[in-house]
Amino acid sequence: MKIYFVLPLLVMFYGCVKDNNPHSIYSYTVKAEDETGFDMTKISSFTEMIPLETTSESLIGKIRKVFLTDSAIIIWDSQTKSILSFDKTGKYSHRIGNRGSGPKDYLDISDVLLKENKIMISDPASRQIIEYDLFGNFISSWRLEYYIYSFYPDEDGFWGINAQQNEKQYYLIYFNRKDNKIDNGYFQGNGRIYLPYYITNYFSPNEKTNDVLFHFPYQDMIYKITDKTLEPFLHIDFGNRKNTRDIYSKDFQSSEYDGKIHNVYAYGDHLFFSFVCFPNGEMKIFHVYINLNDSVPTIYWINIKQPSEIVVQPLPEIIGLSRGKLIYQIIPDREGIVKRLNSTFENITFDLESNPILVLYTLN
Repeated sequence: MKIYFVLPLLVMFYGCVKDNNPHSIYSYTVKAEDETGFDMTKISSFTEMIPLETTSESLIGKIRKVFLTDSAIIIWDSQTKSILSFDKTGKYSHRIGNRGSGPKDYLDISDVLLKENKIMISDPASRQIIEYDLFGNFISSWRLEYYIYSFYPDEDGFWGINAQQNEKQYYLIYFNRKDNKIDNGYFQGNGRIYLPYYITNYFSPNEKTNDVLFHFPYQDMIYKITDKTLEPFLHIDFGNRKNTRDIYSKDFQSSEYDGKIHNVYAYGDHLFFSFVCFPNGEMKIFHVYINLNDSVPTIYWINIKQPSEIVVQPLPEIIGLSRGKLIYQIIPDREGIVKRLNSTFENITFDLESNPILVLYTLN
C-alpha cells in the first residue's frame, strides 16, 4: 500500500533569521519598494567573460541552464531544444544527444541536469529520463508512468514536477525506480482549479553543502529535500502586497497575484531568487540576494554594481551557478552593445546575430 503525504498551505512565519532551534526556519521580509541595488563586488570577484562561438551548428536561441565541468561549458538552449558543449574558452565542440524518434534520442527537453559528469534530461513527450555522457554518447534511459517536467534523482528514484497529471492531483511527486510508482506526493489540487506549470529551476543543488532545495512558485516558501520528504527551509513575507490567500481560490490566476518565487540558486550561505511584482499594475521581476547569516535581504531590479572590467551590463537574471561561480549573460542584441564588445575583445567580431557572452563571478 502506498502512503501519500500532503503538504498543506503553510502558516506564515515572521522574524528575521533562523535561531538555534533545529525545527525553526529562516524568515525574511521582502518588499519591492525596499530595492537598493546590488553590489556584486561585496560577495564575489569577477572571474572572466567568455564569448560563446557562433557557428551554424551552435547558434543559441535562449539559454535556460549553464553547467561548468573541468574542460567544458554545457549550455541548455530551450528555444532550439538542444544541449551544446563548448570548451572553456567558448569554442563550440559538439551537441549532446540528438532530437529524434530513435531509441537513444529525445523528442523534447523540459529539464536538464548535470550529475556525476553525466547529462540527464527529462523528455515529457516520450515520458523518459535519458542519460548521456559529456561527449554526447547515450548511456541509459528510464521510461516513466507519468509526465515529468522538472526532476531531481536520488539513489532510489526521482523527484518530479508532474503538475497534477496523476491520480491524486499532486504537483510534486516522488516515484521509485523499482516499481515506477508514486511514493510521496505534495501540493495536492482540489479538483476545481489547475495550477499551470511555471518554468523555473524547481530543484536547486547547493554544491557547497550538498543540500537540495525545492521551491513551489505558488507558495512563499523554499524547502529542503530531506530523506525523501520536504522540510520547510526559508519563508518569504511579501508584506501587505501578498496576503496568505488560498492559491486555489477562483481569482488566483488573475494578473494581480504577487510573489511567484522562481530561479532559486544556492551556494553555501549565499541564496538568490527572483519574484514577480505588480507595482502600479505593471509586472516587474525583482531579484533578491540573501546571506543566511544576515537578517536583511538585498532587493534589486536592474541596478547591479559591476567591477570596472565589465564594459556591458549583463542581464540581471542568473542563468547558472556552477562550481562556485555565478553565471550571467550579455546578449549582443543592440548596436551599442555590439560596438562596445568589439572594442573590448581582440580577434572576435560581434554582430546582432552573435551568441551570448557569459560573465562569471567567483563567490566568496
